[in-house]
Amino acid sequence: MTTRYSSSRPTSAFNQKKSIIGEGPIAPSPKNFMYFVYILRSKRDNHKYIGVTKNLENRLLQHNSSQVESTKHRRPLEVVGYRVFDTIYEALIHERKYKNSHGQLERDIKNGKITLTEKY
Repeated sequence: MTTRYSSSRPTSAFNQKKSIIGEGPIAPSPKNFMYFVYILRSKRDNHKYIGVTKNLENRLLQHNSSQVESTKHRRPLEVVGYRVFDTIYEALIHERKYKNSHGQLERDIKNGKITLTEKY
């Protein structure tokens, strides 16, 4: 289903783009996606896992239902923190930084860039 928007202002180049799911102009919209770099902790052995996802709740369910190979033997898992990004590119860069440099993760936690849900 395609929604068409009308406006009294002249059409801009942005509004001339065609939707891939239907005919008609694409209306400007707020950001549709957020990407999360998340930190999980195993309740079994206190091991930490860092990953990236668009849907944090669904991803936690996948981890806790043995659908993720690297964490299926560490269940149950809980989210201890996350950081939100506008693009997958930014999220992947920070995931790599956090995995390769524990100091970067600690600094971002200390500076309040990561939202903690549990005591880290």
